[in-house]
Amino acid sequence: FSNARTGGYDVSYGYCAIYVSADGYPAVRICGEHAWDSRWAEETSWVAKSAPDEVLQGVLETRMIRGRPALASYSPLGLGHSDSFTVSVRVYDEVTESMYELRGHHSSVSGSNVDAVIELARSLFVEAGQEEGQMLARAFLFTYDTYDTTGAVTTAGSYAFLTEGEDGAMTAVTTYEALRDGTTTMLKIHTADADDTSQADVYDEVEEGHLIEWSQAGDCFVRYRVSDAPALSEGAISREFGVRPETYAWQSCQTGSLPTSGSEGASGTAPTAITITVGTALPLEHLGGTNLTDFAVIHGPWQLTPYVQSQPGAVGSAPASVAVKAPQYHELGRQPDFANAVYPEALAEARELPYWREPEVPEGWTFWNARSGELGDPVWGYCAEWTDADGYPAMRICGSYADVRRNWHPASWLTNHTPPRRVVRELLVIADRPAWMSYSPLGAQHLSSGSVRVTVYDPATETVYSVQGWHPSMRGANIEPVIAVVRSLFEGTRPQ
Repeated sequence: FSNARTGGYDVSYGYCAIYVSADGYPAVRICGEHAWDSRWAEETSWVAKSAPDEVLQGVLETRMIRGRPALASYSPLGLGHSDSFTVSVRVYDEVTESMYELRGHHSSVSGSNVDAVIELARSLFVEAGQEEGQMLARAFLFTYDTYDTTGAVTTAGSYAFLTEGEDGAMTAVTTYEALRDGTTTMLKIHTADADDTSQADVYDEVEEGHLIEWSQAGDCFVRYRVSDAPALSEGAISREFGVRPETYAWQSCQTGSLPTSGSEGASGTAPTAITITVGTALPLEHLGGTNLTDFAVIHGPWQLTPYVQSQPGAVGSAPASVAVKAPQYHELGRQPDFANAVYPEALAEARELPYWREPEVPEGWTFWNARSGELGDPVWGYCAEWTDADGYPAMRICGSYADVRRNWHPASWLTNHTPPRRVVRELLVIADRPAWMSYSPLGAQHLSSGSVRVTVYDPATETVYSVQGWHPSMRGANIEPVIAVVRSLFEGTRPQ
C-alpha cells in the first residue's frame, strides 16, 4: 500500500488507493465509489497510434466477476498488441450501487495480462463463509534450473517428475513426452528455488485440485492438476505432489530428453531454467480463440489448433507448421446396441439413462424429450432437450463416454454469412474440470444468432457433457447462462 485519497474531484463519494511493487514503483490503482452514472456508450475495440510507425489495439469485453457484471479492457496478443497497455477492470456491485475500477501499471498487470487484474477484482468481493487472504488466491511463479534425474532433489532449484515402476519404486522420467502422456504421476520439488529463496510457505498451501505448471517456453509447457498433496514431513527440504496432466503444448519440445543442469534442450539453447507456476487458477485465454496462432494445445481430451480457411465457410486445416497429435480412441468395453435405442418422454425415465446428470434450468423451462443409443447421437450416453416458458426449443444437454481423445478442433473460424462472421473456441475450467466454449465474440464480425456451446470433461468418470443453447439468452456472446447450466451438472443433487 502506498497512499489513498477521498473527497477529491474524481472520487467525490468513495476512494482511490495506490499500491506499489516490491521495487517501489506504482503497480495498481483501485477505486471504489458510488455509481452515479450509467449506460454510457463505449467502444468494444479500437486502434490508436502509440508511435509514428506503430498502432495499438485495445478491446473492451463484458465479464462476470463473483456474480457481478464487469468490463475488462486490455490489449490482446497479436497484431497491435502493446505490453504497456493499461489493463482496466470495472465491476458493478448492485447491492451497494457502487463501482470498483482496477487499473494495472506494473508489467504483470498490463498489456494482455487481464486475468491478473480480474483476480485482484475477485478478491474485493469475498463471499460469506470464504476465507480471506488465502495464499494461493493468486498464482506464484518461481524459477528452477536443475532437473534431477536421480529423483533425489536435494539442492536448491532442483526438481523431478516421477513415475511408478512395476516394482513400485518411483523413478524420474527423462523425456518431454513422459511429462504429458500420463506417465508422470508425481512432482518432487525442492522448497528453495534457483535463487535459493525458500517457497515453502506457498507449497505448504497446495491442496488437491490446485494447479502446478511446468514451463520451458510459451509453446512448451504442461499444466498439472494436483491429485494428492501428502502431509508435510518435519524438516523436509522438498515437497511431493501427485499430479495428472490437464493442459499442455509441445510445439518446441516435441521429442527428446529433458534438459538437466548444463545440458542442451530441444532448441539447442540450453533452457535448463524453467518456471514453476502454482495457484488455484491459471489463465487460459491466450490458449484459444484468435489468440492461438502458432501452436496447438491439448486441454483435457481435446486438441485446439490454429485454423486456416481458403475462404469463409470453407473446411480448413491446421497450418503445416503446427505440430498436431493424432487422435486416440478409447472403447468402453462393450458394443453398442442400436436396436435398443430408447426415447423417453418423461423426465423420471430420462434420469435412468446412462451418465445422466441433473441440471438447474431457468425458471419456466421444462423437459421436452431425450434419447440414448442412436448411431448419430451418443452411443454410450444421452441427449436431452428443454423448452422455454413459451414452449420453444431452448437448450440441449448431452452426456457420453469420451471415446475419442485428442481429436482436433479449430480455435477460430469464419462462417459463410454475408459478411462473414467470427466464431471462436476458447478454453476454460468449470468445477475444477477442463472445458471449452464456442461463441461469437462482440465486435464487427459478431454473429448474434450463433448458438453458444460449452463442453466439459469429467476425468473421474471419463465422460463429456455438452450444453448447447438455442434460446436468445444463450446465443451470440451470451456465455454465462450456458456456463451456469454446465456448472449445475456437477453441483446438483443427482450426479450419476
